[in-house]
This record gives sequence, structure tokens and C-alpha cells, in this order.
Amino acid sequence: MITPIFTTRIEPVQATFPDGLLSARIVKRLPQGELTVRPIDLNDLDLEVAFLESLSSNSRYQRMLGTVNFKSLDRVRELLDYPIGPAMAIGAIINDGRLDSQGSSLAQLIGVARYAATSDSGVAEMAIVLADRFQGHGLGGLLLDRLHLIAQAAGYREINALTFATNQSMLKLAKRNGYSAQPEPGDGTLCRISKLLVTSEENAEIAGMADIAIAQDSKASGAMADRYFDAAITAMFD
Repeated sequence: MITPIFTTRIEPVQATFPDGLLSARIVKRLPQGELTVRPIDLNDLDLEVAFLESLSSNSRYQRMLGTVNFKSLDRVRELLDYPIGPAMAIGAIINDGRLDSQGSSLAQLIGVARYAATSDSGVAEMAIVLADRFQGHGLGGLLLDRLHLIAQAAGYREINALTFATNQSMLKLAKRNGYSAQPEPGDGTLCRISKLLVTSEENAEIAGMADIAIAQDSKASGAMADRYFDAAITAMFD
């Protein structure tokens, strides 16, 4: 079984990222705040800690394929301390402009998608988790598309993940985003979902939208997000 926290350091694939790909931010302006999708790292430790603490026990269990204790900051740092290329984490952050008593932003992390290198050359492991109230409204698809683009640019040809065979939400998300699912040999409780990362017209369109977002065209960036969100996710911020 693939370890649920990405701590294994494996020889990286060759990464040749297009200019601006890693710094691109997708922004969706909502009535009660601004949703930003971008890479996250150790600078976002406080956001990650608060996010993990906010997850329901079921969401945490499904994501980690079991019970994992994240009360130690060192364990949370493991999720954010990664070599770019062999691994990547993309976060969705909502910010309504409020500040706490110390003047710090009250922005919230509401979803994260990750990949990390595996022992199979050219194959990455994927993991994704969303805040409970934002599940099922398109946010997962947006995060996965950004993750796929970066993984492909890093030289990966395939991305996969293990999930519980009973995790219908994850299996539906995977199917909508081009993954196939197969029972995991030797363990009937698990499924392995996998997707080939190949150049396609769809990926080319997404990459083109990202190029516009890189140029800080907020209208185009919001249009990219609109491809995934249904009306219900906007209503959640009212």
C-alpha cells in the first residue's frame, strides 16, 4: 500500500515546467470572498493545520485510508515539505478579507490535491481531500486539472491513487476526471484509480486558459473556474 503521507524521497523525473506554470493562480471572485487555486508549501503551514483540524472524522479516514494523527506539527510539515517536480500540492483558498486580532488574514484552505513520486518510473501517486461542505460541487475537478498539468510537465505519464471501494464520492470524482478504476489485487476493500497523462485537446485548452491566468487576466481566470463550479458552491458563501 502506498504510504498516505508523502515522506518517501525517490529519484525525481525530469521536470521542464513552462514559464509561469507553477506561479499561476486561478481566481474565482465570489460575493463573499475570493477563491484562489495555487501551489501550497511550508509557508501555508497554519492553513494546512486548520484545514486538517476542520475535516470530519470520515473525510480524514477516507483520505488517509485509516486513522492518522496530525496533532504533531512535524507530521503536517511532511505534507508541505516536498521537492518541486517529484511532488506538488495544489490548494484552494477562500479569503473574504477579514483579519484576526493580530492583523493576520482569516483565509481558509478548503481543498488540497497532491501528487508524489512512486517507485515506478514515470508514475505519480495522487491524493485529494476537500472540506466537507465543499464536496460535490466542482472544486475537486478544478484542483485535479491543475495537478495533472503540473504532473505532466514534470514528466509523469500516469497518475494513480488507492481509495476504499466503498468511497463512492471519490470514485465518481475520478470517473468524471478521466480515471479508470480497478480492484486492488489482494485487498478487496480497495480500488486503484489511474489516469494516463497524455497531451489532448482538453489539456491544451486548459493549458491555454492557464496561460491567460498567468497574464493576470482575472476575467479569464474566473471563466476557467466557472467550467467546474455549479451554482450551489457560490450560494455557500452567502
